Amino acid sequence: MKLKQKVLTDIVKYRLKMLAGLSTERAAQKAFDLFCTPVPTKNLPTPEIFSAATTFRFQSEQETIHGYRWNTGAAVRILLVHGFSSSSKKFSHLIEPLIEKGYEVITFDAPAHGASTGRRINAVSYSNAIRTYFEQYGTVDGIIAHSLGGLASMLVLKDLPDNHKIKTVLLAPATESQTQLDLFVNYFGLSTQVKDKMKELIWQKAQVELHEISITQVIDKVKGPVYWFHDEEDPVTPFPDALKVIDKGYENIRFYPTKGLGHSRIYKENAICSEVLSFLDFSKVTYN
Repeated sequence: MKLKQKVLTDIVKYRLKMLAGLSTERAAQKAFDLFCTPVPTKNLPTPEIFSAATTFRFQSEQETIHGYRWNTGAAVRILLVHGFSSSSKKFSHLIEPLIEKGYEVITFDAPAHGASTGRRINAVSYSNAIRTYFEQYGTVDGIIAHSLGGLASMLVLKDLPDNHKIKTVLLAPATESQTQLDLFVNYFGLSTQVKDKMKELIWQKAQVELHEISITQVIDKVKGPVYWFHDEEDPVTPFPDALKVIDKGYENIRFYPTKGLGHSRIYKENAICSEVLSFLDFSKVTYN
């Protein structure tokens, strides 16, 4: 960890500890806000391929979502869904070869990310943005999703009646929201009381229990082909959570474990990208 980041983290830990001494509720609210606040991504360099995109906007939960598409109207449509503190721009290395295949490629900045408005995000609000896109523009034939985007995508797919027709690539998905909260609480040294209050806040805001915001809980309802990539040393979305799903032996899920790629390199690695593009080959697909 860089010195500046460590100093800032120590300051936040101290302030949360002091606040918890005064009020568990206030500390939980502050911690929850921090848990849902991504690192700003508005100033990321814009890859050249984005200059050829058609832009679009739609509203989701009072936020304006900013999106991009290429090859509008093509027979096959692919949606790319980025992760927490990331951006659509991070997918440029996959956008270009998908365009070359003649597919319509769609991506948008999540709420509180990139060019979209908002200050905070969670898996439920992200899934609502994806769901709103589908309602307004129609569903897609394939999805590539990283990290939080993977969880949000699965929360939507479970409710689509024709999800057996959609190919899904999961790149280091956030499998269990409970694990993500545990990692956050442990990192900032928060008490069990504060964590319990944070879980109450999640219920109040999303009207769903934390354990239900989980790929493990919804995977039974996703019938389409899934290609799941996960690194054994991923510090952000732990590998053991992925194994809870993979060890059940679902016939529609193909698993590709890696070692040493971590959480972010995994979706940029050439070998992984080749596997993804091969999986998303719709030239011979037929459905019953």
